Amino acid sequence: TQGDRLLSAPWHGMVSADYSFLPFANGANAYVHIDDEYASGYQLGNPADAVFDPVTAHVRSTAVATARAGVKFNGWDVSLFAKNLFDSHSVLSTGHSVATSELIVQQTFPPRTIGVTATYAF
Repeated sequence: TQGDRLLSAPWHGMVSADYSFLPFANGANAYVHIDDEYASGYQLGNPADAVFDPVTAHVRSTAVATARAGVKFNGWDVSLFAKNLFDSHSVLSTGHSVATSELIVQQTFPPRTIGVTATYAF
């Protein structure tokens, strides 16, 4: 017999890439890092159940990427980063604001965020 499935995407995947190089005469080390994460869609609940809600039952697939590029020199690490690089608006969850309401609420990733970090190791 087949048991109940977990309420989770059946397929998850993540790809990462790192590249380092020495482009500067002073020996500073430059680098680039990128991640891309994917989760497949899946169904919540059983359509035969009395409380099954077809509006909220399907969880869609999601994908989100992050990237960082920086330079390391003399103990410093200065980098430019981007979270949600491609500004994905994948729906992470769908639900009702209140169980008895017809109002639908959806959640998504935070919008693209770009910033700079600087750290010093001593």
